[in-house]
Amino acid sequence: MDLFTNNEVTQEDSSMSTDLFRSLPATRLVEGFIQRRHFDRGMIFKEANLTKAHTANALAPTVASLRQVLRRPEMFPPVSGNHPDFQHLTGDMQENAAITSVFLDIKGSTSLNVELPLDEVAKLKNALLQSACLIVQLFDGHVHRFQGDALVCFFGRKALPSSTTIVDALNAATTLIAYVESYLNPLFAEEGWDPIEIRVGADYGAAEKTLWTAYGSAICGEITATGLHVDLAAKLQNKAKANGIMLGDNIKTFLDLPDEFVKVHRRIKNGVESDDLYVFRRGSTNY
Repeated sequence: MDLFTNNEVTQEDSSMSTDLFRSLPATRLVEGFIQRRHFDRGMIFKEANLTKAHTANALAPTVASLRQVLRRPEMFPPVSGNHPDFQHLTGDMQENAAITSVFLDIKGSTSLNVELPLDEVAKLKNALLQSACLIVQLFDGHVHRFQGDALVCFFGRKALPSSTTIVDALNAATTLIAYVESYLNPLFAEEGWDPIEIRVGADYGAAEKTLWTAYGSAICGEITATGLHVDLAAKLQNKAKANGIMLGDNIKTFLDLPDEFVKVHRRIKNGVESDDLYVFRRGSTNY
């Protein structure tokens, strides 16, 4: 599993090594839990076995069980849709507030529709998306929206410092990837399904760079965040490797990741390998 960053303007694109990824507290605990075979179907999952007749609920970990494992008490009630901190925004009301945006999707999910019966496609996708929702909520993230086979999430609360919520976002993303690789895919293999892969993009927008407002109308709309780094998270997700996480430079800078854990991300175009530094280019300003 690779954790990549794209750095703004003059800095190099970098990547966090697997060693640093595995040093993240939540990921270390969850991986140890899996390796000790405590991540068993009897304790964590609602049903003892996966079959194609079972619902996706059989695959999704219970938040209560994982909170016990990670010793994370519930800080906020799990809800989805409009962010609870901004429910008061109506009409033309606006508010600036920092947020870490996380986009994730299932890599190559379109081809599933021609490879499997649709009921199996739905169960497979829902198994991943349900698990993703629960793991995001486990780390006090907010599930904002489903977009087909993708999920849009926000990590940020007025009651918490940005340093905490950024780390929560990374812990959620890395834990989900560990969960997919170590638990979901072996179960899928038992049913003859190919391994599933996800891609994650994340970036942090400071308060002065992120505007919350209501879109649409009172009967058809939502409250959401507007800002460059919200959009960059989506672009980063699109560039992430299979079961990888692409981070914006704001996260790398905020966490002050040490140089020994970064490297230049490379790409090959027309047979030529070069540094791949940006996901968004506009004149002389690149991100």
